[in-house]
Amino acid sequence: MMRCPVREGISVEIRRRITAALGSGAWPELYDTVETIICGALLQVGAGLLDYRRMIAHVENMLRLLLPET
Repeated sequence: MMRCPVREGISVEIRRRITAALGSGAWPELYDTVETIICGALLQVGAGLLDYRRMIAHVENMLRLLLPET
């Protein structure tokens, strides 16, 4: 698979923001799960399956299920 610096940079930035939002005490699996939710949502928008507003609502709902105390 070819490396794509732009995509790698986006991935690093997504992970950085998730880490900042969750803090250092979260389980590693939680970081991976949130990252998968975000990347999946972006993929759906890119494929034209969702618009950005609907994507935001979907991600918010999924994160509320995953992180009910926040």
